[in-house]
Amino acid sequence: MTIFDEIRAYLAKSGITQSDLGRAINDDRGFITKLFNQQLRMTPERETMIRRWMFHNPDYRVMRIAAAKRERSGSGIDVSANPDLWDKDATIASAMLLAALRQHHPARCGA
Repeated sequence: MTIFDEIRAYLAKSGITQSDLGRAINDDRGFITKLFNQQLRMTPERETMIRRWMFHNPDYRVMRIAAAKRERSGSGIDVSANPDLWDKDATIASAMLLAALRQHHPARCGA
């Protein structure tokens, strides 16, 4: 089994993309692709580096930020970590809107 076969097997097993693997191993999103396209030579040092990384990260899973898109509420608060912030943020936004309406349209708001 060649190093390329090992990389393909690792990609299939872990679900990581070539670009994410390249970034994780060498901080270069194009690293694995360049190796596969022979734009970079597979040196013994690179082969060792890749094998070592795959050996020490057998269960590596990538958190896909694109898939888990960070949601932002109306005021720009990141609510992906705590969905309860939607309610708090909505309350704050409603109070701010009501205050603005009272200021600019006092007759309509009974202020």
